[in-house]
Amino acid sequence: MRPGRDAIPNMTDYEAERAAFRLEAPERFNFVLDVLEKRAAATPDGLALMALDAAGAETARYSWAQMARETRRMGNALTGLGVKKGDPLFIMLPRVPEWYVAALGAIRIGAVPMPGTNLLTGKDIEYRIQRADAVAAITDSEGAAKVDSVADILPTLRHKIVVGESPSNGWTPLARLLETGSPDPTAPDPTAANDPMLLYFTSGTVSYPKMVMHTQASYGIGHTITARYWQDLREGDVHWTVSDMGWAKAAWGKLFGQWQQGATVVLMNMGKAGVYFPHDAFMARRSFINANGDLTRRFLKAYSEGVYRLFTDRELTGRAIARYGRASDAKTINAVYQYALDYVDKIPYNTREGVQEVLNQIAPRNPKAKTAKPEEFYDDQFVKELDNQGFYKQLWK
Repeated sequence: MRPGRDAIPNMTDYEAERAAFRLEAPERFNFVLDVLEKRAAATPDGLALMALDAAGAETARYSWAQMARETRRMGNALTGLGVKKGDPLFIMLPRVPEWYVAALGAIRIGAVPMPGTNLLTGKDIEYRIQRADAVAAITDSEGAAKVDSVADILPTLRHKIVVGESPSNGWTPLARLLETGSPDPTAPDPTAANDPMLLYFTSGTVSYPKMVMHTQASYGIGHTITARYWQDLREGDVHWTVSDMGWAKAAWGKLFGQWQQGATVVLMNMGKAGVYFPHDAFMARRSFINANGDLTRRFLKAYSEGVYRLFTDRELTGRAIARYGRASDAKTINAVYQYALDYVDKIPYNTREGVQEVLNQIAPRNPKAKTAKPEEFYDDQFVKELDNQGFYKQLWK
């Protein structure tokens, strides 16, 4: 039964709880076998994970038993590829259930997932895989193209696994890989409590990212405190943490502690809202543009080259956001950077829908906007001119 809002908090007396609290870590521990599998045995039909799309519609749900079964298939499939205990696996996926299947399938056999955020560039991916000697990359179609751009200089990368369409030869669809994996149990007792379980990289906002290793116990047991006391979760609760799957917040906000407590995790794949808006439009009088055509072209080319640096130089962009946006914490800088990647267009064409949205917002204050035509307010002649000359093709090749 799901707890009500009147449920007694897990902690009502801090001093008493502190005095009595103990968090024991056994010598041998594996989060998947000792938590997920035990919940699957005790309450197989209990809801472990509920996936939603950007509009809030349910796309998938996994019971404890179903999730345990999928991680067995993943673990056995990875073992079949030759992945072994201690091998790092780079995982860069959006908020989709496949992230759980891939990461937990690796953890249950002692392999070490390396989560990465979807804003990573090819250069970022190259650095992480090289530093960790990762043997596999698991990503979506967009991420696969980034991996392809640097794969030739990654000698340890033996396996490329994709969720979605394969952008090139050499990628194995995750769904097909899972078909090769047996749902039978993987090897028992694969890890000690202090064995590596997750490898994160720091944000790298102002310098090269640093590797941070977490053990089976440090996250698999330690974040029980997070879920029990901070989030006040218990069996039957439904919990949603908003985080890209590549951040450590995903691990301590919607996996380890939550499933230790028996809570259902909500996973919402928050994409773009679908609302058109001219995020990167520039305004000038027509008389100025008509009198300064060459200046307008040069400005547009300079802006476009800046956009290219935005998408291809994460370190430089982070420093610029920190300096000119007066931001000092990595969380804010990364959020601004992700927003830019999501909404800045590589080729800055205006859209009729975007201008119409602006007119719609103005209309309650200015009735003339209700009958105005969007085409009267934008001019793409210079963008078209550069596009037809091959400027953007050359820039983004």
